[in-house]
Amino acid sequence: MTKKRKILGILRDSGGATAIEFAFVCVPFFLLFLGTIEFGLYMFTRVTLEAATEQGARTAAIGGIAPGCSDRVCTVTQAIQNATRNLIHGDQVVIQASPISSTGGGTTPPDICLPLPSDPPGTAPTTGKNCDPPHSYIDVNGDGKYNGYDGTQDLGTSGQLIEVRVSLPWTVSTPFLGSLFGKAGVTLIDASTVIRNEPF
Repeated sequence: MTKKRKILGILRDSGGATAIEFAFVCVPFFLLFLGTIEFGLYMFTRVTLEAATEQGARTAAIGGIAPGCSDRVCTVTQAIQNATRNLIHGDQVVIQASPISSTGGGTTPPDICLPLPSDPPGTAPTTGKNCDPPHSYIDVNGDGKYNGYDGTQDLGTSGQLIEVRVSLPWTVSTPFLGSLFGKAGVTLIDASTVIRNEPF
């Protein structure tokens, strides 16, 4: 009878139940908490890029040249960099501009070159011109080959339609959420604006 009582006492003992319940609840809670912060940063970056793109397009359209610059490209680049300087990896912002005509033109989002596992921790993905093997890349425009940013900016002439595009590779930091955003937890945040140059 004593053995039976001991076993029943052990089975009824609720000591440590709170710790076990906390263990079950805390993991989803912290993932949700971190995911909310991640989503907030992502949306802040997206809104900032959209605002920077509009600012760059307006700057390009008026045709002026800022102090310290010798041409319109420098002026537009400076305006966009000023608007995005507080972003995480803001130094990776890519600025493209190209005229649009009845036969086509405009810009395309750049592909993303991914860092290797052997690269130093914190190495950010890039959208540079080249992505040499053994690096892999994300084919953003879906044409089956790597098309990185080649540095070309053409702001067109007076009265011409132009497209200004600002892009930034975004790496998801929250565990388990990376797979929702694309390959290796990296996606491209991208914004573009079409505007007609004023007479200048």
